[in-house]
Amino acid sequence: MRVSDIELRYQTQYTADLLIRLTQRHQNMDFVFMMGADNLLQLPKWKNWQKIVETVPIAVIARPGSPIRARLGQAARQYSDHRIGESHAHTLKTRPAPAWSYLTLPLDPQSSSAIRAKRSG
Repeated sequence: MRVSDIELRYQTQYTADLLIRLTQRHQNMDFVFMMGADNLLQLPKWKNWQKIVETVPIAVIARPGSPIRARLGQAARQYSDHRIGESHAHTLKTRPAPAWSYLTLPLDPQSSSAIRAKRSG
């Protein structure tokens, strides 16, 4: 993984817009959107959140706190028929959206914001 400023280069403000531009511009690539479980819980508050789910497969990474709540939230319930078991998560990149998997990796308390700040600082 690499930290990127692609939102600035593509001049996009919203994740849904960025994903649409990426998939249109790089049609030969397989994308998987990675997000923390805390963001899965908040996803219905994002602009055009359903477009995100329906544009690329999503890998949801467990985060310290309440991982059960994220799996019971609106987005998880609404797209429950499209959930891929963790043992098959490696197939996400070849699956059409909507598809998502919940991954219980070793938990890291750092936020993506803290990682980005460390890189730019």
